[in-house]
Amino acid sequence: MNNKHNPMKNFYSIKNNESISFDAEDALSLVFASCLNHDCKVSKCTSFNYFRDLKLRILYAEIKKIINCMDEGDYDLSQLVDDHILRSAFAGSVFMKDGMGASYLVEAVIVCKQLLARQNVIIAGEIYRQVAERFHVSPEAVEKAIRYFTKELWMVCKDKTKCLAIYNFVFPSLNSPPTNKDTIVFMAIKMLEIQKLLEALAI
Repeated sequence: MNNKHNPMKNFYSIKNNESISFDAEDALSLVFASCLNHDCKVSKCTSFNYFRDLKLRILYAEIKKIINCMDEGDYDLSQLVDDHILRSAFAGSVFMKDGMGASYLVEAVIVCKQLLARQNVIIAGEIYRQVAERFHVSPEAVEKAIRYFTKELWMVCKDKTKCLAIYNFVFPSLNSPPTNKDTIVFMAIKMLEIQKLLEALAI
């Protein structure tokens, strides 16, 4: 798949219009760089050394696993994204929080991603209901756990000196606290962006 892509791609900072060149020696680097928020400061280097924080490297590694699965033949790309990126990378390693909030959030993103793919109207209550059924709890418990979890995480991330690039996949903005729906829909859109870029690699 690598030789289907131009190895050099420019990305531009929204804030200062300074271009950042990414030497994408493999398709994965191109996919990952395309998904990053343009405000994210990424050092100019290649492959695994691309990313300076461990959590971003975890996500990178899971995307690489997906590409390896795609190379092997039959696959359900949506399921691969759900399992590798959301359940393994985010719920398993990136969030690393006690309690069920992180797990509920990830499953809510998966439900929302499916609704967006079918171009359905996004109703938060319906998402909570579906997640609640999977975990045998009430929709109110799901909503509350996600709200507490995202609020705590956002409070840490709004200090931009502590925030890691990985959270460009989680929060639409650090200027004001997001609602549950804001976070769920934003993450789902980001996952669909990754999925579409991976689909393009298979063409």
